[in-house]
Amino acid sequence: MNPFLAGGLATLMSFSLALTSFAYDPQGTQWSPQVQARLDKLLARPDLKGALIVFDADGTLWRDDIGEAFARWLIAEKKLVNPTVPDVFAEYERLCAIDKMVGYPYLVQIMAGIPEQDLRTWAKAFAKDHVAKHAYQPQHALIKALQAKGADVWIVSASNQWIVEAGGHHLGISADKIVGIRLEVKDGVLTDKVVPPVTYRPGKVEAIQKYIGKTPILVAGDSITDYEMMAISSDMALVIHPSEGGSGPKQLKALAEQHGWPIQHW
Repeated sequence: MNPFLAGGLATLMSFSLALTSFAYDPQGTQWSPQVQARLDKLLARPDLKGALIVFDADGTLWRDDIGEAFARWLIAEKKLVNPTVPDVFAEYERLCAIDKMVGYPYLVQIMAGIPEQDLRTWAKAFAKDHVAKHAYQPQHALIKALQAKGADVWIVSASNQWIVEAGGHHLGISADKIVGIRLEVKDGVLTDKVVPPVTYRPGKVEAIQKYIGKTPILVAGDSITDYEMMAISSDMALVIHPSEGGSGPKQLKALAEQHGWPIQHW
């Protein structure tokens, strides 16, 4: 058999096995034929070992915003040490309506004063059930297939570092390959000082440069806030169920169509 054909069949078989072995997502979502073809082509590349792959988290690996969900849980369970306003989540939404570059860090800064070990314990327990209910099955299968080929798979997210680490664990991505919004930790306790860059829009590109130092060959995201990160991919940008409605020129769907990026709707 032609070696290239044999390699392609092996890739398809391993990707299919990964799909069937993944237990989450009872809705049974699957890649469209067009996206599947692009992914199969990517997986057939002979230079995948060590190649950088970057995923956004919320809306890309799972259906909702795990950072917001975890924050709501912390608030409801009265885990915050010193809330500065009567309605913390309403304040977050107010700030986001003005500037997400302020709102996103605020939702992490509300955790100041919490011992880091406590936060890790809570995040681990929260993520176990949450990711099982909300993760996209094909994404987990894709991660497994890429890792089997030796690719260097990372998550870069605007949610807080601790909950994304906990969620990424259930998709087989280790904590040292996850970048979220971080706070400085002093004597084992979170401060309110954000560690730059804030992983929002261009800050995601800065984070890739700071923590990884390589150019990705694949970036997957779901919203316009991932655009700058997706635009630096040297090979493929994958749009997952774009969250913005409409088709205006500043919407990710419209930009993806201009670039010829594949779009997956679920």
